[in-house]
Amino acid sequence: MMPSLRTSNLTAGLFALVAACSSPALAGETFPWNGTVKLTTDKGQTLSWTVARVGGEVVITGTHPKWTVEHRARPDGTPLVTTRRAGKTSSKVVFSADGASYEHTDKDGKTVTTKVDVRGLWDSDSLDARLAGIAWTAGKKVKFSAIDTDSDDATVYPLVAEYLGLEKCAGIPCHHVRVSLDDMRRYFAPKWDFRYGTGEGAPYLQNDSDGNTFIAR
Repeated sequence: MMPSLRTSNLTAGLFALVAACSSPALAGETFPWNGTVKLTTDKGQTLSWTVARVGGEVVITGTHPKWTVEHRARPDGTPLVTTRRAGKTSSKVVFSADGASYEHTDKDGKTVTTKVDVRGLWDSDSLDARLAGIAWTAGKKVKFSAIDTDSDDATVYPLVAEYLGLEKCAGIPCHHVRVSLDDMRRYFAPKWDFRYGTGEGAPYLQNDSDGNTFIAR
C-alpha cells in the first residue's frame, strides 16, 4: 500500500486506482496468493496481507502499524468494495459499472460522500496483491489514476507502475516494481517500491514505503 500524496512525509494512506489504459495483464485471475504473507521491519513492525476466496469472491485484508483495510473483488479482479481505517478516520469505496461512490469520515466524525464518474476503477488499497498478479517483463508499465482516500473530496492523481528489473531479495531472484506519479511531480514526490519472487504464487518479498522497509524473513 502507498502513503498519501497530501503529506510531506511518508505517512501511510490508501488509494482506489482507476485504470487509465487497457492492459491484458489485468485480465483474468489477478491475485496469485492464497493465505497470509507477513513482512517485518528491523524494528519488528509488521505488514500483513491475507488473500482468501470466500463465497465466490476474493477477499483481501491488510494490516499495517498505521492502518487496516479490507477489499472484496470478483475472481477476475473486478473491485467490489474497499473499506479502510487509519486512526479515527475511515474511507469506503463502493464500485459500480459507472464508477464508484466514495465516502470519507474525518477524525471529528464528519462524513462526506462523493460520486466518482470514471469507468473501469481499479483498487489500490490491495495494490500489493494486484501488482503481484501482473506478468512483469522488461519495459512493462501500467498507468492509473488514483483517488486519494486520505482526502475528503476524492482528489485524483495520475500514477504509473514500472518494472525496474530482476534483482535478488533474501538471496533469491525477485521482480522490482516501482509506483510513482505520472507527471512532473514524480521527480520530487514519494515513490513506492514492491518486490516479488519469480516462483509460483509470486511471493511477496519486500515493501519500501512510509520511510520503512518491510521484508519477508
